[in-house]
Amino acid sequence: MLSPLPVTKAACALMAPAAALVAGMLVLDPPVPVVSQAAAVPLAVLAVVVLVRSPRLQVRCDSRGVTVRGVLWSRTIPRRAVVAVTDWPAVVWHDTRGRRRWTPISFLPVSGRVAGFVLRHDQREIARLRRWTR
Repeated sequence: MLSPLPVTKAACALMAPAAALVAGMLVLDPPVPVVSQAAAVPLAVLAVVVLVRSPRLQVRCDSRGVTVRGVLWSRTIPRRAVVAVTDWPAVVWHDTRGRRRWTPISFLPVSGRVAGFVLRHDQREIARLRRWTR
């Protein structure tokens, strides 16, 4: 099992109060009442989803294949369908119709503005995933 550091999970979870704050502002002080209040509902739902899923972020490799549990959804990719693991990082794979697909692993960033210890951890995790998919 590959997993982001707890600090990464906490950073992802911080999106929840931000979405909830915006939703609350749209309800309490709506610039356009009906539209703003309607927009608040999906933001509130997003806040709950992010709060619940952030602690569960992971990539699981088992006999079924690679399961990526992200902030918003999960996907299981059969091992034989995996083509590559990119530097994004993402899993590139082919579906049953032969179409090329990709599943991003956004919670293991290996580039950009990331603290050194987080970057080193994430690079090790992606290297482990690459070895497993070969």
